[in-house]
Amino acid sequence: MFERAVFAAILSFSVLTAVPAGAVTLPEVSAIAKCQRTIASAGASFAQRSIRATLKCTNEVSECQVQCDYGVFGPS
Repeated sequence: MFERAVFAAILSFSVLTAVPAGAVTLPEVSAIAKCQRTIASAGASFAQRSIRATLKCTNEVSECQVQCDYGVFGPS
């Protein structure tokens, strides 16, 4: 819901400041919407990569701790 409000605000601002009132056509609005979707998609992809990297690191730390407890790296 918040994302839609932000999108609407950005779209309104860019449309109102870029061209005079009444001169906005549907293809222009569609181009702006496509650009916004691309930006949102890139943000979602970055979030997924960040979460996966964090989970991978967490799993590897746990594995290392287990191996250390079993003395794989020498006496503790």
